[in-house]
Amino acid sequence: MKTSLKLPGLALIAAVGVAVAGCSSTSIKPPATPASTDASHILSVDLKSAGYVFVSASGTSSPYPAGPLSPGDRVIGQDDLTQHGTTVGTGFETCTVNFGLNIPCDYMAELTDTGDLHLAWTFQWPASGTGGPLEWDGVLDGGTGRYADTIGTFHAQALPDRDINVTVRMVHPS
Repeated sequence: MKTSLKLPGLALIAAVGVAVAGCSSTSIKPPATPASTDASHILSVDLKSAGYVFVSASGTSSPYPAGPLSPGDRVIGQDDLTQHGTTVGTGFETCTVNFGLNIPCDYMAELTDTGDLHLAWTFQWPASGTGGPLEWDGVLDGGTGRYADTIGTFHAQALPDRDINVTVRMVHPS
């Protein structure tokens, strides 16, 4: 089953990815329940940022990095999740700068009337420049509702308009 979905939180990564580094609108078709005979499902999503902020370890905040990133700095964001121009949920993202400019991120996608998905990834912030990676991979480590017991992986890619396209491969373990 293939579905298109926009996850704005990942758009934050695109904005933060194209500026820091994680859509187009569509309606969601969730994977079948664990009783389904088809154990693997693909969800393709575009993310559009609804807002994000950089918070330094000292407590100051701004919509863009105010200086070099250092351990403890955070990026928080919210995305409108859409498919084919229709909002289908909301995404929330938190990324924290760690040592060596490694940045682990958590993302919770709340899909209206369907369930939630938890995504996680890490990336390396460049030592110089204003943006992160243009594409990255991560894990889907759980969900609720129709996504209960779902695990998988995803690939995200920044688009020219600063949205992010995310393709999630989901499975319901037996």
